[in-house]
Amino acid sequence: MLIRSLLIIFLFLPLSSYAIWPFFYEFGEEKRLLGPFISLTDKEEKEELIVRPLFLIYENENGGVVRFPYPLARFGPKKSYFVPFYMSQEQKERKNYSFFLFFYGKENNETYGGLFPIYGHLKNRFGNEDIRFFLWPLYSSTEVEKRKKENFFWPIFSIYSGEEKGFKVFPFYGRREIEGRKKTEFFFWPFIYREIKGLDTEDPYSSFYFVPFYLTGKKESGSLESLCVMFPLYCRFKNPYRTKVSYFWPFITVSEGKEKGVSIFPLFKNMVSAEYKTEGFLWPFLYTKKESIDEEEKEIDIQFLLLNRYERKKEALFVNLWPFFGYEKKEGSSKLAVPFVFPFKFEGFQKIINPLFSIVEYKKQGDWEGLNILYGLYTQERKKNTWKRRLAFLLEVKKEENETAIKFFCGLLGFQKSKVTLFFVPFSRDQKDTQNVP
Repeated sequence: MLIRSLLIIFLFLPLSSYAIWPFFYEFGEEKRLLGPFISLTDKEEKEELIVRPLFLIYENENGGVVRFPYPLARFGPKKSYFVPFYMSQEQKERKNYSFFLFFYGKENNETYGGLFPIYGHLKNRFGNEDIRFFLWPLYSSTEVEKRKKENFFWPIFSIYSGEEKGFKVFPFYGRREIEGRKKTEFFFWPFIYREIKGLDTEDPYSSFYFVPFYLTGKKESGSLESLCVMFPLYCRFKNPYRTKVSYFWPFITVSEGKEKGVSIFPLFKNMVSAEYKTEGFLWPFLYTKKESIDEEEKEIDIQFLLLNRYERKKEALFVNLWPFFGYEKKEGSSKLAVPFVFPFKFEGFQKIINPLFSIVEYKKQGDWEGLNILYGLYTQERKKNTWKRRLAFLLEVKKEENETAIKFFCGLLGFQKSKVTLFFVPFSRDQKDTQNVP
């Protein structure tokens, strides 16, 4: 109801003709109500309503989607959720719903549901094709790709059947095997563990861990190797790309091969590969830099004092000096905000938080550009041969191709070459009287 009421205010009341600052004004494709608190962006096929600081976002795409409170909740015709209480998804052959511990679904005309932890049956959830439980953790089972796992007093006792066979008594001993593909076994997990996988390939991989004294893994061809002795005292990792040795991981690392360099965490880092060069000082807090080697399509990503960033990728640019300003350019558009309170690149949070604090705002989209100062107190816009400048509700000057319009007090009084406006009522001017009017 709230969303519908706000849309009616924006779309149907005759406010677009006059800026009643600070209650209402327009800035490019946006209509703004009550300064920075409510805004509606109206594009060709998309409308977006944002209510600040309520963390509410409405988009008319996909049948209309409401995100409130963002990002914990989303309500739409195909997918809705409110973490951690409610979730629903609807597709052609698949529907599922959950409300806290109760859940229900239907897939390929088969229904399922339950109440956790009493009893339940789920389909295609959590990476499994079939999940069942009864008085969890007393009993549960999962099934995927013809492999079944049954748990009794999870995670203590498990039995594997189907294409994968085995058992475990956690954490004392366990083994399982997919014949001709994979074997795993553990003793007093996680201290002793061994595995062989890829037996159906030309280059199987075997590993053995005796934590923390000795950990090793190796492909039969030797293309991939790992070795740790008294972890984290010494570790060595090798692949076709590089050989990396760590001492007191992650504090001292030396890399050789196609990537060369040294890292002494967190004091210093310098690594060079065929594609990128990375360096850092007191990283990641003071300074880090990642730069592409290719000069034709140069990419640079610099972060300093953790919250400040300079990132350039092909035709995109992002710069922020927290909390003073943030600038972004991509896909033919650019925008600047002063100050820039939320520095991280999460679009939803940036849309909600930063406009509340930005006293200077600049935007450019295609052939349109605009400047907004003090939440609409002063705005100026330009598009091709037309421009508009406005000072609160006091004065607005707009120049189009053939004439200039001047309005005072939200259009109470206005002058144009072709007409005069008095008390919001336009009166046509005699053409003879306007011949000498610029």
